Amino acid sequence: MASFRIHLLALILWLGNTSHALTQDSTSSLGTGKQFVTYIATDQFTERYEINSYFLEYYEQTEAGLQFEDIIKPQYANTFKTYSAMHKPGDPSDNPFKPFQNYWVRLNLQSNLNKDSEWILFLGYISHAEVFIQYENGHVERKKAGFFVHNRELDPNEGPEGKSLIFLRSQSAVSIWIQFRNELPYPPELELSLLPNRAWQRGMNTTNLIQGIFQGLLWMILLYNLFLYISLGEITYLLFVAYVFFISIYFFNEYEYLEEYFLPESPRTSFYLGNLVYLASVFYIQFNRRFLNIPAFYPRWDRLIQIWLWLSIIFVLLAVPLHIFAFDYYIHIRNGFHLFYIAALILFIILVMFIRDEIASFFVLGNFVVLTGATFIVLGNLNIIPFSLYYLLGGIAGQLFVFSLALSYRYRRSLVDKQETQSKLIQQLKENEGLQTTINRNLESMVRQRTQEIAQQKEEIQAQNDLLSQKGAELENTYTKIQHSMRYAMRLQGSILGDESQVLAGYTDGFILFMPRDMVSGDFYWSARVGHHRIMVAADCTGHGIPGALMTILGNSLLNELVMGERITQPNEILHALDEKVHITLKKQTQGKLPPDGMDAVVIDFDEISHTLYFAGAKNPLYYVRDHKIHQIKGSNFPIGSYHFKKDKKFELQEMQVNSGDIFYLCSDGFQDQFGGEKGHKYLKKRFRNYLLEISHLPMVEQKHALKNEIREWRGNESQTDDILIVGLQF
Repeated sequence: MASFRIHLLALILWLGNTSHALTQDSTSSLGTGKQFVTYIATDQFTERYEINSYFLEYYEQTEAGLQFEDIIKPQYANTFKTYSAMHKPGDPSDNPFKPFQNYWVRLNLQSNLNKDSEWILFLGYISHAEVFIQYENGHVERKKAGFFVHNRELDPNEGPEGKSLIFLRSQSAVSIWIQFRNELPYPPELELSLLPNRAWQRGMNTTNLIQGIFQGLLWMILLYNLFLYISLGEITYLLFVAYVFFISIYFFNEYEYLEEYFLPESPRTSFYLGNLVYLASVFYIQFNRRFLNIPAFYPRWDRLIQIWLWLSIIFVLLAVPLHIFAFDYYIHIRNGFHLFYIAALILFIILVMFIRDEIASFFVLGNFVVLTGATFIVLGNLNIIPFSLYYLLGGIAGQLFVFSLALSYRYRRSLVDKQETQSKLIQQLKENEGLQTTINRNLESMVRQRTQEIAQQKEEIQAQNDLLSQKGAELENTYTKIQHSMRYAMRLQGSILGDESQVLAGYTDGFILFMPRDMVSGDFYWSARVGHHRIMVAADCTGHGIPGALMTILGNSLLNELVMGERITQPNEILHALDEKVHITLKKQTQGKLPPDGMDAVVIDFDEISHTLYFAGAKNPLYYVRDHKIHQIKGSNFPIGSYHFKKDKKFELQEMQVNSGDIFYLCSDGFQDQFGGEKGHKYLKKRFRNYLLEISHLPMVEQKHALKNEIREWRGNESQTDDILIVGLQF
């Protein structure tokens, strides 16, 4: 908050017979070296007394770790410069200080009072400062100040602005040394002023009282409109509640109550929370759009208001990042946004004045009140009238009060409209009553006629029902037979694939998650051992149910022939031979154009002697977890079979050394293609890989249960879309 400034002449005129209360002497001497001395003759004034910065002497600290004990040594006495001498040649700024740079300033206070007294020394816009108070007996008191200093380290620790409590004994002097800097890209503004502690305390009590009344009024308005929103469900009241809430939090933070009571360890957070006022401005625009029903009645205006709204939202999103990382740009952009917002608000008020409606009158009155308060603030900054933030507080309180009246009026008017509508409806119902009697008589006649017709139709319907019952019994009998056949087919397919424990025998550990979409599956797994080679195949055939299951039987049979019969162990050779066999088999069994049947497959061959794993894939990849990271080895882009791929197919062979602890996953695409979740989307590959990594530390049996639970929870009420096969192995 900007400090209150008064001129020395104004102070003298106000004090009357105590016109020599404070005097400044730039040539007097106290302590070592030339010093600036302020003589204090009374403590009975209530306005701040400014200490002229131009008479003070400053030192720009270039040494690292310079302490107070060093700066008071004689060799530093003549290194201090006056304010005007601090300016660098060609520097266009009136402020000679630079951000992120440490400075020292020294001054002396001489009390001519016959009693001890306490004073508040205000420092100005400074993020970090240390105040060293050296008494005549040599004792040094050290205090911290600044808006980036923790609240518990401040003395006093209430109220805004950087300040420090100074104790003066009667007829004695103190030397004050201040080390200050700004830890943001904005130069420190050292504006020293004095105020008796009693006067400051009275001012704080007044401020606290006014803020208490202001905050109480805001929260009464907030709770009242929140009740209306809960009762009526009208979003306009909720938008107004949000606007009032952020206004309340902004002023609670602006007067340092938030930092003092809730964020004593986070002064930077409190500093950046000043941007909450811009969030309030967004809700303010939205509230007025709904309050005046602009989208429905004035769509052309609404397009302009939406531009205003979106520009405000963009600034809200950028405000805190700019404030933290690009402070210089933030200041310019913020000032530009202020001008734009005020211009847009004034234009909006002018447009609303053309709306001939009592609700619009409330809007104009409320904004006139707050703009009046803002105008008084501007006049205070120009020293035309005394400056006070209470103008703005009063304007906002008045605006919120007027808006609350408007919302209440709107609510009452809606009740009146509702009652009038109900009266018209009752009258209309009475008029319709006579007509309804006539209609009822006609209906009774028609009903008697239709009853006879229905009786005849009932006999016909009964005959049809008897026929349907007979057909239903036949269908139920047929369905039962199909179910028996499917269960038998499922047992046959299970016996062909083999029991999980038998398939995994010989591996260090593993699991097989096999979840058909129907009773029988188009996915299948196959395992064999040829000498010191252990071969595992996971395949996904075209189709589901019985067509897919027939393809699995074909694939299982061909793999037995190729691997066990012809002793082919290299995965790429297995895929090439399997592709050729599938083409030949389907061509023999099909006349004319070949069907698009085929399969995607993952084939691995583990050499038990060299601990080398060989891999080839037909479209499907191989996943493995090593050192807490999941890796993917892609297969080729060609499936097994399928006449769509007429060019020469190439299944690449890839090999890797197997380390202890490696886990390998062979799978079809059924898990990742399952629909579900909150929005009914697919599970997708990325989420599937991440989940495999997440559960990879679990024992294999627990991994299987985790995968099964995960897909069931993801699926929810969705039906299973594909067969699911996942084989996990450790060698």
